Order: sequence, then C-alpha cells, then structure tokens
Amino acid sequence: MVKTAKFGGSSLSDAGQFQKVAAIVREDPARRFVVVSAPGKRFSGDDKITDLLYRCAALAGRREDFSAPFGQIRDRYLSIERDLGLEQTHMGPALDEIEAALRTGRASRDFVASRGEYLCARLMGAYLGAPMVDAAQLIRFKEDGTLDMERTACYCAPLKDLPLAVIPGFYGTMPDGSIRTFSRGGSDITGAIIARAVGASEYENWTDVDGFMMADPRIVPEARVMHAVSYTELRELSYMGASVLHEESIFPVREARIPIHVRNTNHPEAGGTWIVNEGTLMKEHRQGLLAGSGKGRGAVEGPGGVGRVVEVGQGEVVVQGDQALALQVPQDGGHPVRLPLQLQADGDLVVGPAGQGEEGGLGEGPEGGELVPSQQQVPAAGAGAAGRAGIAGMGGVGHGSLLSDRLTVFDGI
Repeated sequence: MVKTAKFGGSSLSDAGQFQKVAAIVREDPARRFVVVSAPGKRFSGDDKITDLLYRCAALAGRREDFSAPFGQIRDRYLSIERDLGLEQTHMGPALDEIEAALRTGRASRDFVASRGEYLCARLMGAYLGAPMVDAAQLIRFKEDGTLDMERTACYCAPLKDLPLAVIPGFYGTMPDGSIRTFSRGGSDITGAIIARAVGASEYENWTDVDGFMMADPRIVPEARVMHAVSYTELRELSYMGASVLHEESIFPVREARIPIHVRNTNHPEAGGTWIVNEGTLMKEHRQGLLAGSGKGRGAVEGPGGVGRVVEVGQGEVVVQGDQALALQVPQDGGHPVRLPLQLQADGDLVVGPAGQGEEGGLGEGPEGGELVPSQQQVPAAGAGAAGRAGIAGMGGVGHGSLLSDRLTVFDGI
C-alpha cells in the first residue's frame, strides 16, 4: 500500500504541529508522499502565512512598505526552524532572497504566494530526514493555465523510487518556467495530483476537524461525523458551505478511483471521513477490537458500509455486494463463527445463532463456511444511505463502542 498524505495549514502552524505531523508520517511507512500547505493560524486572530505573502505582494506592487507583514513571515519561519533545531535549512538566507525579489519587483504575485508552501516543505523535509521535491519540477500547466496531467505524470514518475518525499502544495510551473498557483486551498489539489501520479492506494487529507459532520456543529452541537460520503455528496456539501476539502481536488483521484480519507492531525485516532465513488461499498469494513464479552447490542449505520457493532467480542462484519451479511466472531482453536444478521419487520437487526441458514439469516455453506444469501439481507448503506438499526440478541442489551480499527478493504472502487 502507498499513501499520499496532505497536511493543511493548521497542521503546520508551529513547531508543535510539525512534531504531530512527523509522528503521523513515521507511524505508517505507507505514507511515502507528504504534501504540505503553508503554516496557518496558531490561534484566533492570527494570520495565515499565505495571507501575509499576498499582502506583501500587493504592497510591493504599489511600491509601499511591506516590512511589517514580511517581518511576521520571517519570525514565524525562524521560530519553527529554531524550535525544531533545523538551522541547516537556512531559512534566513531563503527569506532574504524572497524579500529582495519583492523589493526589486522581480517576483510575480503567484511566485510570492507559493513561497509559503516552498519554505514549509524545506522545513518538513529536513525534520523528517527526507528530500524536498519542489512542486515546480513536478506540476505542469498548459499555456491556457489548465493542468497538464500528462506532462505532470511524466515528471512525477521518478517520485516512485523514493521511500519518502516532501512536496510543497499549491503551485506548479507554466511552459515558460514561471510559477502558477492554484486557487486558495489548492494544496488539496496538489495532494490529489500526486496521489494519482504515484498510483497511491489512498489519499489522506489531514486537517483540524474529525471529518465531515452530518450537520453544522455550531447549530447542532450533537452532530456526528459522517463515516463516508460519495463524491457527489461531497459536492453537495460544498455547495451548502462545507469547506473541509477543496472541491476541485476530487477530480484527479476520482478518475483514478483512489479513495480520500479526511483525518484530524490533532485527533489522529478518530476514524475520519472516507470519500469514495458512488456505489463503493466496504467488503470487510471496520474489522477491529470490539468491547464486551460477546453479548450485546450495537448499531449498523451508513453511508458507506457498516459503522459500529458493540459488545460482540473480536469480530468483523462481512459485506458482499451491497448487503451486510453476517457478523463473524472467532472462536478458540477453530474457524470463526459467522452469525447471520436478520432484518426484522420493525427495522431491528438481530444477530442469530451460528450456522443458522433459515429464511431471514445467513448460514455456513457446505464448502468451508461460504455464506448463503437469504431473502432478508441487511442493506450495507451504500452511497447516499444514512439509516441506522439496532442489533439485538445473543442474550444481552449492553452498550459499548468500537475501540480500534484494523482493516478497511474497499470493494468495487
């Protein structure tokens, strides 16, 4: 498995956030391609580096003094360099060059704006001990300013030979060699482009929220994170004001059928939100350690598959096609037992006894445990679904929670 992991500005706002990002990257060797934004706000009322750079470019264009905002930029990068012990990145001289380009009028607005990601990538590469590969060498635009994906893929091909690389987001190169940026938030697009170019199996987008919420938490405090949404639903959420992900970032990975996983840098243990193609279903969804003694009540919820099963011991929900077929629970010294899920008239899901093959459930087949579909298979909550039903039976009515995830395998992406 190969992952491209993009980290947003809030994930890189200071040295402490850099340390969190590094821990996340080092935790999983599959995270080989790290795309970074420019440092964002550290607190309410703070300035984003990109905003400060645009301010400098505007002031320089009017031949006005830009020393105040540039001083803020300088202080931020030098403090990150100092706090992480990265003097070898030579932030001071690099900042001097940018300031000189602004004063002489040699720097375009796009070039100035792109330096936020460029300098951040230099710092992150040094901190991870990985090469920083300049996006200007990878992302190519056509004369009309649209992305040249064919040439971009060619220039990105050598990345596949690197065990780990850090890439600045937000910009690329025009045919004449000048820098061109995407629209604001464009590092999301860079991450998607890199994910497609290197053939990533997953595109992680790390931010400062747990995922997409079912409602605005400012209005509905009890709103929960959506486990999965389709690309179409994502666009609808964007139209309604959701701004977790740049909507243009979905196109490169959608065409390549690469799932996006939105996650929280400050809460990495959270499950996040998956963004997948319409019709994509979980085949073995959320195999994990489940609380309890093997008896109890839980829930199956969507969209995207089976969400939570509680107090059933260590088990997995088995999904085929668009149906949740059974709960599979291991037993000591033998093959796992598959407990059929029955959909009752009142909408509840009932976990039946092992080996049940009667109408309304799933039984173990004659060929070593193959499941036999029934006439009442439980919907696995595919694209657009959001239903929830309780699981009863097995002698208990306790309540617990999913403690960890071990495996997610997508079927039909």
